[in-house]
Amino acid sequence: MTQTDLTAQVRTVIDAWLAAWSPGAEPWNGDAFHALFKPGAGAIKVVDDMGGTALTLDSVEAYIETWAPFMSQFSYWTVAPAGPVTLRVADDFAVASFSFLAEARDAEGQPISPAPGQHATLVLERQDGRWTIVREHLTTFTSADA
Repeated sequence: MTQTDLTAQVRTVIDAWLAAWSPGAEPWNGDAFHALFKPGAGAIKVVDDMGGTALTLDSVEAYIETWAPFMSQFSYWTVAPAGPVTLRVADDFAVASFSFLAEARDAEGQPISPAPGQHATLVLERQDGRWTIVREHLTTFTSADA
């Protein structure tokens, strides 16, 4: 497999991660993350500052259980990269880093301003030809900070 092919495969996972975090006006549904993260307890490590509170998670199930209640407060939510997505890809290991901003509205439909965003680092591994996320590190900022 060529480097271009591997990079394209990793980018497909990153794009799917962004899409899973972009339900728009639909309720947030974490089911898409089952296909993106390595399955099993202890299989992943997620670190997110949650706007000042350190949060660590170790499974896709914990990820979904944590974010579903948080996302229920929004009537609209999408995320998009704020600048380039940097990929470093080897045969069975990849690192993606990027920043993203959310377009978000509260339960009454009012825009969240300044727009929330995060700096992201995702680490992926390839097993049996399939790329999955094994690490996610997010640091919060707002568009006013960018």
